[in-house]
Amino acid sequence: MVYNIKKLLKYQDIYNVYFHSDNISYGSITIITFNNSPSIDSELIEAFIAQVTVFIQKQHSQKKLKKSDERYRTLFENSSDPNLIIDNEVFIECNQATIDYLGYDDMNDVIGKKPWEHSPEIQPDNIPSEKKAKQMIKEAIIKGNNRFEWVHLHADGSHLWVDVMLTYIPSVDRIYTIWRDISKQKASEIKLKESEEQLKLALFSAHEGMWEWRLETNAISFDKNAQRMLGFSEGDFKPEADFVLDLIHPEDKEEALNTIRQYFKGMIDHYSNEYRLRKKNGKYIWVWSVGKITSWNKNGDPNRFIGVLRDINEKKKTEKELQVYRNQLEELVNKRTAELEKKNQELERFNHLFVGREFRIKELRDKIKMLEEQISNKK
Repeated sequence: MVYNIKKLLKYQDIYNVYFHSDNISYGSITIITFNNSPSIDSELIEAFIAQVTVFIQKQHSQKKLKKSDERYRTLFENSSDPNLIIDNEVFIECNQATIDYLGYDDMNDVIGKKPWEHSPEIQPDNIPSEKKAKQMIKEAIIKGNNRFEWVHLHADGSHLWVDVMLTYIPSVDRIYTIWRDISKQKASEIKLKESEEQLKLALFSAHEGMWEWRLETNAISFDKNAQRMLGFSEGDFKPEADFVLDLIHPEDKEEALNTIRQYFKGMIDHYSNEYRLRKKNGKYIWVWSVGKITSWNKNGDPNRFIGVLRDINEKKKTEKELQVYRNQLEELVNKRTAELEKKNQELERFNHLFVGREFRIKELRDKIKMLEEQISNKK
């Protein structure tokens, strides 16, 4: 802080002293001297101004500190996300959002407890909650921060999935904690997994048909179930290779035949392929074909090739729907991640303010001490 002295009247010792720093005015004082008292640059006046300067600096520092504390308290208490402070592996402070989220009535239900005391005994990755909590806290202290997923317990015993952000504050040796609820996201992931399992079960019990390829006569026959799958009857289905192979969709035909050739040459151990077949009404359906060579001729070439044909048209539709669902879920996750990153940046800015405050206070104290020493030396 510096000051400027301005004489108000040309022939009288009346002065204004202006105190300012970085273009910020902190006020002014007026000094009037009588009876030929010492001039404005005397040691007495300079010492007086120095004392006033120290006083103003102290007042300004206290205001800044109070404002910083109020800002921190406002952010902490009014956050819609659970905010907590951990000291020596114990929650020593939390906001109202934490109590509401966990379903408790009083902060004492959380304060004084350890993270694993509000968690199931085992986390979803089969690691005991106590062991994992200590590990996560240790990593936060080492790295400065740590982000991970966690399952807490609601007061009613239900599981709550949270995205946890731990930020270590060295100046106070405490860990600032923020929880983000991701229960809906996890429920969607579980639902998707269940849908995939249901799909597998449905395919396992789906209707199937049999086919047989006699390579010596180049005849391919379908049983009644396979013919019905394509809308044919025994009277209008021709058991000929050219007729059957012509039913394969033009876009799938080359790959389907190439897979058969690779199997015949022993390049692959098992024959399994998916392609589209044209039904009698001209529409295409997806089928899964799996087969095995059961006999060879005297030259060692395949003679009889049999297998199973399964209608997987609904599976392909479901896969397409699942892909759309995955894309929607991914968009939702990306959106949520962007929101979390934004809030994380806000947290980092807050931590910068919080930690930086400690250093600024120390700098102010050092300046005050230096001014006091200067005043003392002048006396």
